[in-house]
Amino acid sequence: METSLLLPNNLNSLAIIYLQLHEEDKAFACLREGLEMACRFPGSTYKLKALVAAARVWVLRSKPLQAAAWLGLVENHPHPAVQMVDINRDLQVARGECEAALSPEQFTSAWEEGKTLDLDSVVAEVLSEL
Repeated sequence: METSLLLPNNLNSLAIIYLQLHEEDKAFACLREGLEMACRFPGSTYKLKALVAAARVWVLRSKPLQAAAWLGLVENHPHPAVQMVDINRDLQVARGECEAALSPEQFTSAWEEGKTLDLDSVVAEVLSEL
């Protein structure tokens, strides 16, 4: 894989690490840059991965309903990247974090709502909130 393609993924991972260290400003900056870079590449793969990272950030920001909806979008997206091991692993971690923060009914409702969301619109929404 070309080095420039690894950068969005590394920035998204770094955002999670910074947030866990309570370095919110650095976390948001990394997530923003990772999302912006993901938007420059054709296809949905990098946007989907970035959205999973954003969902984890939103859980840590006490916004698990939004995060659960985004996970519903990613898990139901038809792009083959959703089946890849690395994104699937990250999805399961993010899903567990959301499920722990919500009641089963809240999670299911938000997750179902995610099936109707548009990937590009959600990415634009995340960027506007960072």
